[in-house]
Amino acid sequence: MLNEILERRGYNVLSSASLSEAIGICRTHSDPIELLIADVVLRGNGGPEGVRELKLLQPAMAILFISGYPLELLENRGMVEKISRPGERTDFLQKPFTAQALLNAVRRLIGQNGEPPQDARRI
Repeated sequence: MLNEILERRGYNVLSSASLSEAIGICRTHSDPIELLIADVVLRGNGGPEGVRELKLLQPAMAILFISGYPLELLENRGMVEKISRPGERTDFLQKPFTAQALLNAVRRLIGQNGEPPQDARRI
């Protein structure tokens, strides 16, 4: 569903089914990846730990965390650092969310008034 919403708005979406696949994409993709959308609670070493690993490969990448759990609960359990860290472009959406909420979060993180440039952003 996320892919469809973003692709309909003209974004170029690179999707993966696992952390190892995402690492492969980050290592081999020739253009910078501007945004990572990651569920906070993932099996294995996904979630925040996986995001830290991906950020080493794409340091300028913004992060949009999503979860069915409230942010405060996740922070209290040590599952995510504060989302609004200085110098980091991060945001959080609690599921369920609307397509418009997703697009608003993408705009906040990568700008352009919600419209990707002619060469389509890499997400």
